[in-house]
Amino acid sequence: MIKIALVNTIPVKKSSNEQNNKQQFEQINLESLNNEPEEPVFPTIAHQISNHININDASNNVQSILNEESLIVAKDFEVSNQDIVKRFRKWAVDFNVSHRCANEMLSILCSTGLKLPKDVRTILGQHKTNHLIVEIENGSYLDLGIVNMIKPHLIKQIKCIPDNITIKLSFNIDGLPLAKSSKTQFWPILLSFVNLPHFKQTGNVNEFFKPFLNEIQNLITHGIKIENKIIHFEIVHIVADAPAKAFLLKVKNHNGYFGCNSCEVEGDFIDNKVCFLNLCAPLRTNDSFRSKSNTEYHKDGLSPLIELPLDITTTVVLDYMHCVCQGVMKRLLEFWVRGKKPIRILEEKKDIISLSLLNIRKFVPSEFARLPRSLDDLE
Repeated sequence: MIKIALVNTIPVKKSSNEQNNKQQFEQINLESLNNEPEEPVFPTIAHQISNHININDASNNVQSILNEESLIVAKDFEVSNQDIVKRFRKWAVDFNVSHRCANEMLSILCSTGLKLPKDVRTILGQHKTNHLIVEIENGSYLDLGIVNMIKPHLIKQIKCIPDNITIKLSFNIDGLPLAKSSKTQFWPILLSFVNLPHFKQTGNVNEFFKPFLNEIQNLITHGIKIENKIIHFEIVHIVADAPAKAFLLKVKNHNGYFGCNSCEVEGDFIDNKVCFLNLCAPLRTNDSFRSKSNTEYHKDGLSPLIELPLDITTTVVLDYMHCVCQGVMKRLLEFWVRGKKPIRILEEKKDIISLSLLNIRKFVPSEFARLPRSLDDLE
């Protein structure tokens, strides 16, 4: 470090006290200078520098350089932000990230100083795919493109597709309402591959359940040890709807002639549906299920539940929601509201019941997604 000393050469007459103070001050300075390392003092060089350099020009030059650098940094930062936004959008779309998860990630990135939107919907909205929407009678038609839809699925399974094969397509169409309070409907046209088994959603049930079965068997056999205490487990309920239950048990579907999971009744085909009329049929047991005594009920192969130490017929319970709430109870409501006159309830009583259902809506816990509705909304 260079110290530049500025010396005042104008003589000034001072009082005796000031002279004494000056002598003491100079003595202190000399002592402090003697204690510090010797450093050169260049008053002449400093004088020459001050004569040849304009301080204002120098500050202006420095400021212009700083401004240019700040602009470059700002541009680089803006480009970097745009790149991060593109990558974030690609990540959110490719991995089907939920909005809640993406927003939490955005808050973390913003806390580091990055200037990013606070809501992922802003990022996703900046890059919307433009599809052709054609106005038709009483609605609009969104054209996604058949090739655009099926090509990604074919690319994933291209190694499993035989050469020179003609893929058979099946399509179906059905309408569904978008909201209870609106007549607007959505009519998708769905395509499926008929002769490509690799595109089935579920394949071998034993292969599907193998990792789970290995872990659950180990849990049942050995339990979990926590603080020198062994905790044991057992399976008491297995809950699944009718299609999933048939898939898991490897039995006939619920609409088959031997589709009842509780007894060995044989159904009768009446009015385009299978009805189970016999109320005295023998019940299914764990032994009869494992031995496949009722061969018409079982499919080829064994259910993965055979390997577990449980009573299959009592552990795989009935689906209460579909059997009772959306099955028997819904059928009874249809009889009472829209049935024949001898069994149909009076209009006044129907209004009283509907009003009571609407009044208890505010007392229903938030865990229940479906709130009570009026009987007029019965479908």
